[in-house]
Amino acid sequence: MEWLRVAHVAAFGLAALVCLAGANRARRFDGSSRTALAGFLVVTAVWAGVEAVRLAVRSIETKLMLYPLALVVGMAAVYAWLWFCVASTDTSVPWMATLAGAVVFVAVALLKLTNFVHGWYFDAAMATEPFVHLAVEPTIVHW
Repeated sequence: MEWLRVAHVAAFGLAALVCLAGANRARRFDGSSRTALAGFLVVTAVWAGVEAVRLAVRSIETKLMLYPLALVVGMAAVYAWLWFCVASTDTSVPWMATLAGAVVFVAVALLKLTNFVHGWYFDAAMATEPFVHLAVEPTIVHW
């Protein structure tokens, strides 16, 4: 089912391009939230792009390298969304909450990025159905 893998790669690639186009359009908006919206869309485009590349490559080593990167960029997209929400509602966030969020982000990102050393966050192997892909099994630390 090679066509299905190609369809997934195309869908993620298209999502990345649409997000980049949206980010370009957001720069023309008035208001304080335009930078946050553009930032959110750029981070989301990077996330979709990493996923497209991860699905497109054949090497398990490359897939295993890209998967934690996609996890971290995806988590960054959540933070970027929160930044946009705060900016668009003109809300102020206490600096302690911002610091706590940054500490949590860095700690979880390091856990995900160093999974190849400790294996605490996920296990992965190649699967062939419905197409060749990296099948990921979250471990106890993930849950």
